[in-house]
Amino acid sequence: MTIVDLPPATDDVGTPSEPAPAPRPGVLGADSARVANQLVVAKIESQVAAIAAELLLQEEISIVIRTKKAAARFAQADFECEAVEGLVQFPGRTARETWRFTVLLRILDLLHEALMNGAVVSKRNIYYQDPSLFKKQAGVDRYVDALAFTFRVQRANLNVTAAAKGLVIGNFRMIAENGTILHIDSQPGARLINDMYDQKAIDCSGVAWVLVVEKEAKGYPDLSSRAFLRLLSTPLDVGAVPPRIFVLADFDTDGIAIMSTYKHGSWNMSHENAQLNVPSIRWLGLRSRDLFNGTTDANDAESSRLLPLSKRDRSMAKKMLEKPAMRETGGEGEWRREVQVMMMIGFKAEMEMMDGCEGGIAKWTENRLIAELARL
Repeated sequence: MTIVDLPPATDDVGTPSEPAPAPRPGVLGADSARVANQLVVAKIESQVAAIAAELLLQEEISIVIRTKKAAARFAQADFECEAVEGLVQFPGRTARETWRFTVLLRILDLLHEALMNGAVVSKRNIYYQDPSLFKKQAGVDRYVDALAFTFRVQRANLNVTAAAKGLVIGNFRMIAENGTILHIDSQPGARLINDMYDQKAIDCSGVAWVLVVEKEAKGYPDLSSRAFLRLLSTPLDVGAVPPRIFVLADFDTDGIAIMSTYKHGSWNMSHENAQLNVPSIRWLGLRSRDLFNGTTDANDAESSRLLPLSKRDRSMAKKMLEKPAMRETGGEGEWRREVQVMMMIGFKAEMEMMDGCEGGIAKWTENRLIAELARL
């Protein structure tokens, strides 16, 4: 992900003594975060105490877990769901349930240790504490998110951080909960977007627009990048105008899914979407009109670098059209038309095909940004 901005400010790198702004809506302050951490510790200890009591009574022991049940197919909102509370028991009715109980108990133990020590761990760290038990990283990811949903807190309140994947470059200031202000424009090169759990705000008053370039995300941008964009899109000062945010992604189902996740959220993180979504995000490209260089001939797929849709692409496209935002009465009419065109022509394209334009993809992107900004 890249930020391109106006000329950098001339002030020096901030220090902890600089005044930091007050927390904004949807962003937990340091005191609120500590209370949430304490709540999680209390809930973990209560769960373990209940297990001990069941053991003393020689009863079947269990862990309470809340899961998400999809709402009606024609729900009015994306990712609308209801919580269903259930028990994971030991010994279980099946070998898998016994394994699930053991995994959950081990993760609870590791979370409790991290919270008591004031340490922040990643999901990857948790996995490598007991890889023979957990088997796959995806299982750890799923159960950590399930526990956050069960405890009715954000994942960060478990002291679990997301792995840094996105990169950012530009002119802005990161304002931490402890008041430390870091000027990113003073640091050469791109910077990893780390977990935003300890960040209060981003001062991007010198930024006119933001360009998000997404590749290889398979429809699921990482949480750190989503939280970063959310802060960027929230004005630091009352009455301030946030920068315009544009997304450049491949013309395929994954590209549109990436954009949709940034704007509308995801099913897995539906309990945190309100703190992560960026409703103001805009689509820069690629669109179907960019594929044929002024023609509508999709027959010469090789020369135009078009790729045939796979069965997975078509299946994913059909599911997309059923989402509330992309139905005929939804708010993403352009997205819906582009998915329909994609299915009709039977091709998709990666953004690298714009390298064939005069000046390459960089010039194409610059021209498209100028045109889009002129329309606003």
